[in-house]
Amino acid sequence: MIITKLELQAFDIHEELRRIGIEICNDGLEELIVHSNPDEIVIHNTRKRIKFLRALLRFVKYEVDGVIFSSQNNFLRHIKNLSTSQREIVVLEKALLQLLATSSRSSTILFLQEVLATIELEKEKISLDPPHDELVERYKKLIIVYRNLIREWEFSKKDIRMLVRGLHELYLRARKLLAVSKVSRDVHHLHDLRKRTKDIYHIISILRPASRTDFSGLIRDFKKLSDLLGDIHDLFTIPHYISMLTPHYKDSAAYGRIVKRINSKIENRINKAFAAADTVYQLTPYRYRLDIYRKLKKYSSREFKPKF
Repeated sequence: MIITKLELQAFDIHEELRRIGIEICNDGLEELIVHSNPDEIVIHNTRKRIKFLRALLRFVKYEVDGVIFSSQNNFLRHIKNLSTSQREIVVLEKALLQLLATSSRSSTILFLQEVLATIELEKEKISLDPPHDELVERYKKLIIVYRNLIREWEFSKKDIRMLVRGLHELYLRARKLLAVSKVSRDVHHLHDLRKRTKDIYHIISILRPASRTDFSGLIRDFKKLSDLLGDIHDLFTIPHYISMLTPHYKDSAAYGRIVKRINSKIENRINKAFAAADTVYQLTPYRYRLDIYRKLKKYSSREFKPKF
């Protein structure tokens, strides 16, 4: 894309970020309105949009008032949590279906089929608390509220360095979590790493259209790592849900075999995740911050000298 000098002077990345935030809200509202009786995909898409909005808020963290950041972050967390139970049961079902597809022993197949039948009943209960139509109305009202909050954002300095600072903070935190995870190999540490990785992935995905810069390579790498870390978390939760939903199977041989397979898969994913993370987080925080700054500065209408 060739950008003229006039376009460059008129370009304001802060206002572009605001526009993208409002656009995310509008897209979410449109999908919820069109699908008056939404399925799991629509609910999932809504949750994804909320995650993008939270990441965007983290990115502008040092350009908005601290109290505003805290209150809006809590507000978005509340919106996302409206459908947490529905999402968890869907993820569990998907993971169990994958295990079933790769099982050959008849006792294991029967075991998984019974667990899946129990999950189907559980899904019906969860879908009624709250009912889908009520959930949709809540989503629509809250997204409209947040869209108005984005319109009222007041950027204190409109300084690219303040934007980069928010991203740098996430990157620094992620690198620390990676170091801790390599020592502990603890799933909870890896889950925290996943959350920070997804935040960075969401921000960079937003930055591509907002800054007119090609972040496709970074987006691909962060997405790959995020997916691997997500698989680890999803696999880790399976034994807990099975023992909770079908406690009579907890001491069975089939349950033991499933847990053994899951642990093997988790170890495999952890090794792959560490390899991917070494690529994604190879730059020092300083170099990463400087690299992002230079990419954004290239298409900024204002000039700043980095003081990192």
